Amino acid sequence: MLGEQPPFLDPDFDPGEPPPLPEDDPGYDEMVPPRAATADTRITDATLARWIGLQAAKYNVLRPARALIHPGALAAFQAGAELPASTRLPHGLTEAERSHWLRELRRVGGKTDEPAATDLPVTIVRLVQRHDVGTGTRYDVTLRANGKEYLLRDLIAADLLSFERLRPIACDARLVLDPLPKGGAKLWTAEVRRAMDEVQVRDMAPEESDAMDIRHRLLAMATAARKWEYAPDDTRPIGLSVIERGGLIGWPREPMQHELRSRMGKVGRVALRRATESLGWVAREWKYPGHGIYVWCCDMESWAKTLSESQR
Repeated sequence: MLGEQPPFLDPDFDPGEPPPLPEDDPGYDEMVPPRAATADTRITDATLARWIGLQAAKYNVLRPARALIHPGALAAFQAGAELPASTRLPHGLTEAERSHWLRELRRVGGKTDEPAATDLPVTIVRLVQRHDVGTGTRYDVTLRANGKEYLLRDLIAADLLSFERLRPIACDARLVLDPLPKGGAKLWTAEVRRAMDEVQVRDMAPEESDAMDIRHRLLAMATAARKWEYAPDDTRPIGLSVIERGGLIGWPREPMQHELRSRMGKVGRVALRRATESLGWVAREWKYPGHGIYVWCCDMESWAKTLSESQR
């Protein structure tokens, strides 16, 4: 048999399957796939755990959400849960990953709706209501955010009541506000209502509106006018004059309008009407022999009250 060819040199030789190796063989682990093990998929990253804690508090699912966190990251999870709902935390997630974790929070908590707002990004520190003559009203609101105060001036009621309208106005004051989450509009309305209970009310200064400026100037001209009475040799008043007649007091309109235009330039009709109405003046024609005088007038008692209020 010494001259026979070894079987492994025969091209038609089939060695078959190799025999199994014992488990204590050094090459056993390399040749046999490892046994399946149960992987721990709980969150171990502290940054992500803190962000999950913040979101879980917003969803009110803190207890079931703890099952998603590895024991080593529970402290970070709890720290995030204790932060204000308006806090913005870095998470390092893509938008798809972020949506996945939010869905996971809703799932473990048995919730399907969006988280409700639990806090506002700003609070109203001071609210001032400034009344214009007529129907005009403006609001000056001081907001507190991020430990700083920001003053927003000349808001109308629609600006104050709508947080979305308030955001671009706040941006002009270098305060950038995020949109409110679902349910936040009610919280903002409640904040405005609270501020209204402590609102400071005052009239606008003359330079703050045309109507108030006109009112201020008319009042000054009316108190400086010289008294005039009809006489055969003085049938028509000249310049700024005041006339007392039958319990009424009046001022010739044409001289006052000329003086207004000389001091202000253009005088708006609506602003002028609001100013005279706020003074309690009405337009009348007072008849005299051979002619009439167009005046703004009111009763003496009302005029005394207006003067008293203007001197406060």
